[in-house]
Amino acid sequence: MSLRRLTPGDASAWRDIRLEMLRSEPRAYGAQYETELALDEAHFAKRLGSVRVFGCFEGPAIVATAGWQAMPNPREAHRGSLSAVFSRPAYRGKGQMRRLLEAIFADATGRVIQLELRVAAEGTAARRLYERSGFVVTGHLPRGLRDKGTYVDEVQMMRDLEGSPV
Repeated sequence: MSLRRLTPGDASAWRDIRLEMLRSEPRAYGAQYETELALDEAHFAKRLGSVRVFGCFEGPAIVATAGWQAMPNPREAHRGSLSAVFSRPAYRGKGQMRRLLEAIFADATGRVIQLELRVAAEGTAARRLYERSGFVVTGHLPRGLRDKGTYVDEVQMMRDLEGSPV
C-alpha cells in the first residue's frame, strides 16, 4: 500500500470514501451523509485545497484517510484539528491508520503546536487508536452531536507536537 497527500485530482476517490464513512458510521462524524451526497466533485476538489488530507491507497483505491487543518482564527492558528479519520473495514488492524497519523504528525509539526480532535465516547476502538498515538483526553462534551433525534457524547483529545507536558 502507498500513502500520500491527496490532491484535487483525487476528489472523486475521496468523495467516494468520505460518503462511505458518513453512511457506515453516522454517529462518528459531524458531517451528514445526505448533505455531503448533494455536493459535487468540484466541491471536494476545492476542499482538498484547504484541508490537508492523506490517503492510504491499494492501487487506485483509497482504503483509509485522515486529514487536518489549522484553526482559521489567527489567535487559534497554533492549533490544528484532526478530521476525516476512516479505514474501510477490510483494511482495519493492518497498520495503515498508524502510518496515516504519523504522516499527519510530520506534516503538522512546525505548522501547529498541537492537534485536537473529538471522538464519540462510544467509539472505544477509535479512542484506543488515538491514545496509542499520543493523544490525551482533555475533556468531555455531553451531547456533542445529534443523530436522528439521539445524542452522541464526545471525548475531546489533544496531542502535543512539541513534546511539552500537557
